[in-house]
Amino acid sequence: MAGGEFSDESFVSNTDESGPPPDGDDGDDGDDGIGDAEVPGDTPPPADGNDDDDDDDDDDDDPPVDGSLPKWTVMVYLAGDNNLEEWALKDLNEMEIAGSTGEVNILVELDRANGYSTDDGDWTGARRYRVEQDDDRNSIASPVAADLGEVDSGSTEAYIDFVNWGVDQYPAQQYALIIWNHGWGWTLAPTSGRKGISSDDQSGNSISIANGEYEEIMAAAAEATGNRLTFVGMDACLMANWEIARLTAEYADVYVASQATESIEGWAFDTALSDLIADPEMEANELGTVFAQRFHETGDSTLSVIDLDELAELDDAIDMLAGSILSKDNPRSAVRRPARRSQNFDGDPNDRDFRDFLKEMVGDDSADDLVEASEDLDDQLNEAILANFINGGWVSEATGLSIYIPTNGFDGSYFDGRWNEMTQWDDVVDAIR
Repeated sequence: MAGGEFSDESFVSNTDESGPPPDGDDGDDGDDGIGDAEVPGDTPPPADGNDDDDDDDDDDDDPPVDGSLPKWTVMVYLAGDNNLEEWALKDLNEMEIAGSTGEVNILVELDRANGYSTDDGDWTGARRYRVEQDDDRNSIASPVAADLGEVDSGSTEAYIDFVNWGVDQYPAQQYALIIWNHGWGWTLAPTSGRKGISSDDQSGNSISIANGEYEEIMAAAAEATGNRLTFVGMDACLMANWEIARLTAEYADVYVASQATESIEGWAFDTALSDLIADPEMEANELGTVFAQRFHETGDSTLSVIDLDELAELDDAIDMLAGSILSKDNPRSAVRRPARRSQNFDGDPNDRDFRDFLKEMVGDDSADDLVEASEDLDDQLNEAILANFINGGWVSEATGLSIYIPTNGFDGSYFDGRWNEMTQWDDVVDAIR
């Protein structure tokens, strides 16, 4: 092969022949692929979490004695006004296993639905909590910080109000925002039922990625914090794609999401947040790896950690690859076969693993310019993807980020996304669709 070989320095093999999760959050079926699994080999296991012997320490919730701000405020929006209501309650109970301390505020807004769960008194509407430690996994013990009544979790206003409240009431040195719900990637295509993230049954609304609503939330959160979010996470299916990560890079440092469908249990908040409580000095990349590794330990599908500063440096390399593809006599033919051979995911056969696609491109074409462009982009993606945890042969070639390569139908809302202003990849999409 001309130009050298691809680098896989961040990954080592860890075979697991389990299949896809039995009940993904989005309910979509798709072409799962086959093969082994990979996890990063250079990340040590996170700390074991809270020591139950400390439960009687009355000082755990006090501010740091030196008067400095707490290390972290972690804001989790549990958008449960849909068929995930039961699991939103379960995850809040998981967070109580860790509980807030003087160094870590764990804040939740929980929006419930009608008719899916009668747990915790079967109240409806939305409530806010500063999560307190409690070992009972079946009953919420944290006091209600605010009872909001009915809210629209498919609106930007609900998220912006929550973040503003969290930053105002619980200022910290670092801020994390985690969005919890169904996920469908970047798209907003009502005819296919795929509408971004955060569906709300009561209103019928959801948050669009392509049409700018998600970015409105990110911009408001960055303004509220006075700088930018340290950590953005998506406890939802199919959200680890280049398009969403590239938008997020304008407003945050680290992005954590899954390329594939997640099982209905979602992230392991009990163990991951306990690790943070035990070591609040963690930086965002470390916290991301803790969430990804703890998720991996549950046997779930994929979770990757993206250094958004590095990702923002990819634009020129993507343009170089785009130029090489567009210079071909038939760009569609040059892309179609390697795309179809690369790893795809449940939600959309047009979402292909970025680095796997690059490898297939090089294997399918000996042109020096395309090989050089592909290898340079692969090297930079390897730097941007800090960790990539996968379980099961169906995601064996997943390396951490997907990208849209339409070889089987086309979603015109792709051209609405502001990522099109950042590179020439939209020109490739236009040429091959």
